[in-house]
Amino acid sequence: MTVIEYVRQRFSPEAQNSTITREIVAGATTFFTIAYIFIINPSLLGSTGLDQQTVLTATILISALATIGMGLLANVPLILAPGMEMNSYFVFILVGYRNIDPQSALGIVFWCGVLFIIANITNLRTKLIQEFPTVLKSSFSIAMGAFLVVVGLKIGGVLIYNEHLICSGIGVLEGPAFWIFVLSVSAVYLFDGVLKIRGGILLSVIITFIVSHLAGWLDVSNSPSPSGSIVSSIKFMPKLNVLSNGSAISALLTLFVIDFFGSIAKVVSMTKGTKLEITDGDTRALKRALYVDGIATTGGALMGTSNVTIYVESHVGIRQGARTGLSSVVCGILMLAVLPFSKWLSLIPVNVAAGVLVYIGFLIINSTKTPLMTAGVQEKISMFLMAAMVVGTLSLDKAILIGLISSVIQSVRNKNPISPVLLISTIVLAGAVWTSWV
Repeated sequence: MTVIEYVRQRFSPEAQNSTITREIVAGATTFFTIAYIFIINPSLLGSTGLDQQTVLTATILISALATIGMGLLANVPLILAPGMEMNSYFVFILVGYRNIDPQSALGIVFWCGVLFIIANITNLRTKLIQEFPTVLKSSFSIAMGAFLVVVGLKIGGVLIYNEHLICSGIGVLEGPAFWIFVLSVSAVYLFDGVLKIRGGILLSVIITFIVSHLAGWLDVSNSPSPSGSIVSSIKFMPKLNVLSNGSAISALLTLFVIDFFGSIAKVVSMTKGTKLEITDGDTRALKRALYVDGIATTGGALMGTSNVTIYVESHVGIRQGARTGLSSVVCGILMLAVLPFSKWLSLIPVNVAAGVLVYIGFLIINSTKTPLMTAGVQEKISMFLMAAMVVGTLSLDKAILIGLISSVIQSVRNKNPISPVLLISTIVLAGAVWTSWV
């Protein structure tokens, strides 16, 4: 059997109205749209004290292995990498605000992946999908998008937060840091939003870095020097005995909610209208895809990175005609090809990507436009309060709790039966948030 024959037999592209060539091109295109994560994720997590080269190697390896696994096991064209909303929560909330050391924070990420796997095994996933209102799921996306926007503004120095992470005002809108931020926002909007260049986000980060360096806005003298081999940078990092306090449990539940509903929403929305459409019911393709997601999160934590999730950039490949897991395998192989050059990517600081965080945050918020239009007054007020909580306090867990409580209140007001799953989720998260305060 030739390689071509094996590929046809293994992925059956023709049965999905695709071709091997189309799948390869789509996989390569998707790679260039997602490659920016290899710059941003290590730079973000490296600011917590984690070794940046270790995080970079972990990011590349787990993204590649998870993406290839998605292609081989689920046979769907979905790409995985450390999520932007999760790595920001890791840096600014777990480590920055709650003073959890980075290794313990990785332990929380590990148990989040385990919880995710258990939710699939026990079919808790199906119950949550069916019993959580659609508008509530959309409100979670609004909170996540607002969180990314605020984090980008904080990194760019536009918003100032005190030691309690309460927004205390607007920063100095001048000087090198501000102009780097302006350039970052302008570049990503131009290349990805207006010109729609494949790999526009990655290109915007590179252009911002080069221009800022040439303009003298950027000091790279303190950047980490590339050193060590790829093998030596792979380490066992997390503390797994972390779940002994309320703060850790609250963080675990928040990460679980973000990852869980975010992954489902991405899988369902990105395959809608295609031959590989996956509904939000209990389908084998969805179950396999989410298994890979959960396993990748546990594996990524062991290597030294935050939650791994399905990326919306997968839709780029789908629009290019990808219909099978072959495109994911191609993208994963190209990710592995980055490894020999990984040591030099760590030279790029995170503030040159602040605009990317703002841009992606607005994309996430914009994706909820239809559910927002159909939401009732109380639901819209709940969404506003969730976004306001995020902007004012950078607290995703409290924002999610507002959404859950609002949903319970609405059920009572409408004299509808309260979902036991919704009620238990609200009580558990409320208890975890309260414990983290006291």
